[in-house]
Amino acid sequence: MVTSDFKPLIDAGVEHEHAGRWDEACHVYSEVFGRARRAGDVPNILGSVLNTARVFRKSHRDEAGAELADLAFEIAQACGLPRQAARAMNMLATVQHQREDWPAAERLYFQALEIARDGGDDELIAAVSQNLGAISNAAGNLRGARALYLEAIGAAVRCGSDQLAATIYNNLGMVCTDLEDWTDAEVNFLRGAEIAERLGDLSLLARLMTHRAEPLLRTGEFAAAAESLDRGCEVAERLNDPRTLADVHRYRGMMARLQGQYPEANRHLDRALATATATGVALSRGEVMEEIAQLRRAEGRRGPAMLLLRDALRIFETLGAGRDAERVNATILSWQGAGQPGTAAGI
Repeated sequence: MVTSDFKPLIDAGVEHEHAGRWDEACHVYSEVFGRARRAGDVPNILGSVLNTARVFRKSHRDEAGAELADLAFEIAQACGLPRQAARAMNMLATVQHQREDWPAAERLYFQALEIARDGGDDELIAAVSQNLGAISNAAGNLRGARALYLEAIGAAVRCGSDQLAATIYNNLGMVCTDLEDWTDAEVNFLRGAEIAERLGDLSLLARLMTHRAEPLLRTGEFAAAAESLDRGCEVAERLNDPRTLADVHRYRGMMARLQGQYPEANRHLDRALATATATGVALSRGEVMEEIAQLRRAEGRRGPAMLLLRDALRIFETLGAGRDAERVNATILSWQGAGQPGTAAGI
């Protein structure tokens, strides 16, 4: 629990964090740590360590984030603070999740969720439920993912956390996209973006505006999709967020393909593949390769298209991304049965 003595300082750190001023946020949290240590305030010591770990994760310094989360867990365990230990466990899980070690992340999430439910900690229930939902979504358990997201939204409302609600709306938008419920997907992304804009959380805003482009593209609303991508790109470039930028370039490539502008699609997808490869995120690379396969198919280059699609399938299967693997496998079977390439195959 944050005491009133520390709240103004922590609020300042959160403001820096939302604006993507990572070094400034870490400096503030370091100051909190020093003051809390001198006061013997263990909860605020743990809070400052976890806040710094979160900043490291957001700024893609995964190893440093994992070390701090592990330190916070050990301190909480030693001091008999189960609530703080569960928060550290959730942070450790998010690092494993970002590394794409989903089984390890899932085990940690479930342990954290059990502690949160036992203690009636709605804020932690919301955070962990939405993280578990993301893993269920990737594994292809869309119904289970939606149920977890709805539990997360309920908990976020109970604890009054707009920050968590915005993140959960992003994940709800993602599962609605996988369910091809384009209207609900766009609505959820927009709800989350409105909250993120109000909070000044630029990192989350960039992701929401970028993800919102897909349901708009699927329904042929190209102008609105382009506007959403421009906003997502602007913020992601300001934050130097390569993972979101890889998605921006991929969606721009998809839009150009759907409009028959193949040279432009190739330019965007070349950038998407280079950016995704540089991040080391295999899922992102597989998604780009799947879209390049669709472009090759549209260009009438059936052989390269099939090879790329099979490469993407191997990536998804290795990761355990069941929904993505199922989608790509269905496309392969469809193309094998089609006989001849066609420019309209696969949106």
